Amino acid sequence: MLALPHTNSWGFVYSNQTNGIDTNAIGTSVTLAASDGAGTWTEIAAAGSVTAEIQYMHLMIGNFPASGATRTARIDLGYDPAGGTSYTALFTNWVCGAAGSVIASHGKALHFPCSIPAGSSIAVRGGKAAAGTTTARVWAHLYGKPSRPELWRKAAYSETVGTLTGSVGPGFTPGNASWGSWASLGTTTKKAFWAQLGVQIDNTTKNTEGTLVQLGIGDGTNMHLICDTHLWSNTNEQEQCPLIPNGAPWEIPAGAELWVRGNCNAAPASGYNATAVLFGG
Repeated sequence: MLALPHTNSWGFVYSNQTNGIDTNAIGTSVTLAASDGAGTWTEIAAAGSVTAEIQYMHLMIGNFPASGATRTARIDLGYDPAGGTSYTALFTNWVCGAAGSVIASHGKALHFPCSIPAGSSIAVRGGKAAAGTTTARVWAHLYGKPSRPELWRKAAYSETVGTLTGSVGPGFTPGNASWGSWASLGTTTKKAFWAQLGVQIDNTTKNTEGTLVQLGIGDGTNMHLICDTHLWSNTNEQEQCPLIPNGAPWEIPAGAELWVRGNCNAAPASGYNATAVLFGG
């Protein structure tokens, strides 16, 4: 059975945006640790707001400051079913560096099935490569009480494929108006049914360019597309990845090798890297 959000109406919806649309105060402020530190958990949904089991979530992260500094970054999301601050990570090491304005450019976004008990507190933490702390904004939408639960598949665990060096995932080189070669992210250890791609550029100087990035499964030659996303960057040193089409349901077995490749509309900047977060159970 596929996990398809649009097959359901959601009887419970929560957003952590409470003060209107303000580009400087969207969602919750989260401080990313310097020098690839783990970061400190910051609550984005209090236990009293989570009055139903959360089965689906959208996250957008952005409003990184614009500068010429390399701003590779990664985030984790966790929850405490007791409503406290002893968080268990739901996923880790989704790369999201240089994310632009959440409102103007949608920053970087991901969406995924989950199973977070009612009454849980939910939090985010993260770190970045550069020295000094950076404040980012995280905008969350939580969904529960599906109208057609028999058509919805909840996730009980996650796995991140792609070993980080600091906050940088495995690298790949997009082609110039053509597809670059597939680059391996690594091999799964668990079965999964949903894949979510994170992409960033490890470079102090970015070009104005748009790149389609694909996540595939196979042996590097015989490949099947799982999902794709678009990454745009500009000379203001900011990047964006939209919510759709990134993230897709696909049955992925344990022991499968995942790969990534890109197709840029110009000569691509160097430093493209990625991780894939898989959800199963």
